[in-house]
Amino acid sequence: VLSPAGTNALSAGESVTISFDGSKATRPISGFLVNGEEEEYSETASWTFTAPPEGVYPTVPFSVQPIFSTNWYVNAANDVENGNGISPSSPKKTFHGTGGVFDECNVLPGDCIHVAPGTYTTGEGVCDVSGDHGSAYVNARCSVPEGVSVVADGGAEETFIVGADGRTGPIDSKGRGTNSVRCVYLRNASSVTGFTLT
Repeated sequence: VLSPAGTNALSAGESVTISFDGSKATRPISGFLVNGEEEEYSETASWTFTAPPEGVYPTVPFSVQPIFSTNWYVNAANDVENGNGISPSSPKKTFHGTGGVFDECNVLPGDCIHVAPGTYTTGEGVCDVSGDHGSAYVNARCSVPEGVSVVADGGAEETFIVGADGRTGPIDSKGRGTNSVRCVYLRNASSVTGFTLT
């Protein structure tokens, strides 16, 4: 992701340029540390470090570490399905399935999914709701992992998650449609904010 990365030594007066390849990232990057000093990241950023002149130090330790962001991005208007989700300019298309942020990205507890205005009608996450009465599964358009927040950046007036009515397919013993898709399924300490669910 960062090149060069790790710890190296530079000769006096020698320079090195750090670059970032977002296509190889598995987590969002907000910046990087160069010898402990934070440098802000932009998608086209590079940064040059020059060692002090000869006589100050014979060699200079040079360390580069990424700073990971906790923000991911989804936009139903994205007309391609290969966005990496790590920036608003390269969002995932939906929550699950092909182009789905939860299926294709390294989302961890504490992360926040920023969702652009739009109508989300595709993709299904399979949720295990098994308990004392045996195994059971439900499908949800947006199945939120534990500790993750999902936020509609445009608010409920502009952002819709649309489930599916399962009554057009087989009906189980409790009168529920087996083809139904819930709008949202939340796990412990997860949240969804600012959506219209329909």
